[in-house]
Order: sequence, then structure tokens, then C-alpha cells
Amino acid sequence: MIISTLTTRMRGVALPTWLILAGCTVLSWSESPAGRPSTLVILIVLSLTAIKVALIIASYMEISRAPRWLQTLCAAWGIVVFGILTYTLCAAF
Repeated sequence: MIISTLTTRMRGVALPTWLILAGCTVLSWSESPAGRPSTLVILIVLSLTAIKVALIIASYMEISRAPRWLQTLCAAWGIVVFGILTYTLCAAF
């Protein structure tokens, strides 16, 4: 029902984006073991999360059609957040 309310242009983007997001979620879940995961597994899950964040910002928040300054601000925010997370992870090991 939600997809039917989207415009024709957006309808072609929503389903592939959703499938990629769902695939990243399933892959992240399958890569995380019950015990303490290795640094490589954490980096893979963190990378998949960064991809999901970028897709959600671009597709569902429609930042891809926003002014350039807002696109730049959102991209910088994502880079800073995931940079801090990656640095924190690498410094802990």
C-alpha cells in the first residue's frame, strides 16, 4: 500500500533500496556470532550499517533532491560518525 502511493519515479527506487537494506540487515545478523566477535566481523557490520544509513538518507529522507549544502552536511555527518566509531573500535583492540 505504501509503495502504491509513491510517484512513478520513486516506485522504481523504493523496492531495490528496501531489498538492499533488508539484505544488509540479514548479512549483519548472520555475521555476528554469539560470543565476542572479531574485529573484522565488527568492521563488516559497521560498513553495512554505513551503507544502510547512506541509503536511508538518500532515498527515504530524499536528501538526494535537497540543496547541495544539505547533501554535503549529511554526508559529512555520516563520515564523522562512522569515522569516530571505526577509530574507537580500532583503538580498543
